[in-house]
Amino acid sequence: MNRVQLYKALCILALLALMSFVSAHAQYKLSGKITVDREQATLEKIIVQLVNAENDSTINSMPVDKDGNFSIKALEGHYLINFEWDSYILEQKSVALKSDTDLGIISLSLPVYDALKGVAVTAKAQSLKIEDGKLIYTPAINSAQSAFEVLQTTPTLTVTDEAIQLNGNGNPRIMINGRWQRMPVDQLLTYLKSLPAQKIKSIQVVRNPGAEQDAENNSGYINIILRDQKEQGYLGSLSMNAFKATYFNYNPAINLSAHLGKLQLNANLGYSNGKMKTPGSNFLHFPDKYWEEHNRQVRTSNALPLSVNADYQLNKKHLIGAGITYQHSRYKSDEHNQTDIFNLNRTQIDSSLLTKGKNPETMSNLSLNVNYTYNINDSGRKISIDLNHYEQNYNRLQEFTNFRFDASGQPTQAGQSFRSGNDQRMLISTANIDVQHPLKWLNLNYGAKFSYISNQNRTSFYQYLSDNWEPDNNRFDHFTYDESTYALFARASKEVQKWSLSTGLRWEFTETMGISKVYNIRNKNNYARLFPSASIGYNPSTTHNYSLNYSRRIDRPFFGQVNPFRWYHTQYAFTNGNPSLQPYFSHNIELNYVLHQKWFFGAYYSRSDGMFSEYDLVDPVSNFRETRVDNILDLNVYGLNASAQAYPLKFWLLIPQAGISYTRIFSKADFLNYSAGTFVYSALYQQFNLDEKKQWLFDANTYVYAPRNYGIMQLKTLWTQSFKLTYATSDTKWQFVLSANDVFRSAAMRYNSIINETLRERYVYRDQRHIGLTVRYNFKNGTTQAKREKSQSNEEEMDRTRG
Repeated sequence: MNRVQLYKALCILALLALMSFVSAHAQYKLSGKITVDREQATLEKIIVQLVNAENDSTINSMPVDKDGNFSIKALEGHYLINFEWDSYILEQKSVALKSDTDLGIISLSLPVYDALKGVAVTAKAQSLKIEDGKLIYTPAINSAQSAFEVLQTTPTLTVTDEAIQLNGNGNPRIMINGRWQRMPVDQLLTYLKSLPAQKIKSIQVVRNPGAEQDAENNSGYINIILRDQKEQGYLGSLSMNAFKATYFNYNPAINLSAHLGKLQLNANLGYSNGKMKTPGSNFLHFPDKYWEEHNRQVRTSNALPLSVNADYQLNKKHLIGAGITYQHSRYKSDEHNQTDIFNLNRTQIDSSLLTKGKNPETMSNLSLNVNYTYNINDSGRKISIDLNHYEQNYNRLQEFTNFRFDASGQPTQAGQSFRSGNDQRMLISTANIDVQHPLKWLNLNYGAKFSYISNQNRTSFYQYLSDNWEPDNNRFDHFTYDESTYALFARASKEVQKWSLSTGLRWEFTETMGISKVYNIRNKNNYARLFPSASIGYNPSTTHNYSLNYSRRIDRPFFGQVNPFRWYHTQYAFTNGNPSLQPYFSHNIELNYVLHQKWFFGAYYSRSDGMFSEYDLVDPVSNFRETRVDNILDLNVYGLNASAQAYPLKFWLLIPQAGISYTRIFSKADFLNYSAGTFVYSALYQQFNLDEKKQWLFDANTYVYAPRNYGIMQLKTLWTQSFKLTYATSDTKWQFVLSANDVFRSAAMRYNSIINETLRERYVYRDQRHIGLTVRYNFKNGTTQAKREKSQSNEEEMDRTRG
């Protein structure tokens, strides 16, 4: 970054900081009186908490006095007011504050406790509502569950032991208390299984993020809000998740959080050790031959993730925080690819090929974060500054040997051995400023972001000749990619009786430079774009919630997709990146409706222009199969989805979900014959309480993907059935989960495709059938206040390293 760019970024930050320090507007008083349904209850234990309805940030909180009275001041605006007792939300009300308001007498019901065991056996019922374009799910409290099981009961989500899917959107990003979770999905799921369900306050599902979020967020996000607890102390959990598929895998973890007065700490340490087998096949119908490939990959993995975050409250106005995340991972893949080449009638083998290889990989990630929040006043006006630095070092080596045999299985040539390597170093630095600025008649949110990315790749290629590894200098490369992005955003929202309106605009200017020294490629690009967003909500009552949302987004390629390095699968099949790849843009509209806080109905439309996509280019003469990625598609997607929550019987929770989408694809490549396709899915989650105190639970989870066309692929039916039995001790300290996943081994991906008049039949199964046991031990000393963590500002950039 040169001096002019740095000067621009500093000027933007200084201007926004100056705008935030404006005079405060008049405040209004919100008051009332609490009564409870239990004599001799200590009313001072009830906490009244005023929450910003838009971003779920706490404006103010206070205990009621001994007579149950309370009084809180705030600026005009729309708020949520929570009434909490011993960390439980007893009641939540929506308040439009326009003048001094007296809520009058508020009658609350306290949870019933078992006098001998000291645990709550009843809790507030679950609810579902739409606020400010967010689907907010408040789950019922169940001491036998973990955060993972709570997520499985969340409408519009399909959650399995392999992935979290936002129906109709794909794989969403995950937040916990506003902080992005950066672990690989398998480690994230293990972490969620270690979190007790009692810590979950609500789950926010956002399909169409607003201007305050990075423009690159097409899959939406989920924000898991943990409960606020007021007393000092610490709490934590120890867990061990083990399962047996083809091989044995285990994942121990420890989570610890502490509230030490002004200092709050959160730490997580895990370890994973596993081995997964992935069999697959490719049947290729060439004009004069029939190729039958059978692939087998056995992947061993070891990972050690560690994260520590701290917040220090200097005083009521000033909060500083810092965090460090480190992960070291080692992988090793053993591959065996056997190809039998038949005559056209498939009556005899003409010849065969064999590729055997070992692919060791190491990766280390280090992320540093420093953040500062200045609360200007009690109305919610504040300014937040967030600085991040991320480093990734990745080394990958591939050694493979090719063999060729005749029809009788005799070798026709000596084995040819090759070695290729890829060393990558990535640096990402970001600076973000965010201002919350509620006014008397309007709520404003504005800010700026700057990010700089440096990606260095070195590749090598050797062939084993005459007892030595001889370099192939034409396949060595030093590829560099640099990217700078400047962003400004502003968002305004307003409550008008039963209507909520918001609109936002984000501006991003991006400069990129990609250089491949060996291939003599130099790609320089810069572009500036506007990303508008808007949301209209109508809430005539708690029975009906409506929301209409729009946003324009961008999808940038993963860094691995722009690297021209060639990765071989067999001697006839390879993959390489495309340094000329361009980002693509999309328009997204959705209409959502919630009925009786239980039923959800959604409709959506998305249009993407110049979408990049991978495809296989098959040469029927040489039989080479190259996997490329290019900007080749225009996409139109229309979809409907629905979900519900019902209790057919008191002990039986039923969550059915279904969806249908219609996709029209227009290809920019003449040799790819894309067509329209319809996708239908359904899912059914069932939970049975096997005893009155809900210590024993039985879950059954089913989902089905019907046959569908997507681009050049004709995908076949995919379905799976999983079961789970959960037990929690009466004091909730110990929890045991016995699980059986993909019981019928039916979750294999199968599809056909045709390129250059060559039919390809593909099958792959990722060893998803397994039986597992999870053990959790929860401990605490006092009660810990879950900090409202800051959202790190470099999530977009880090997400692109995962491709």
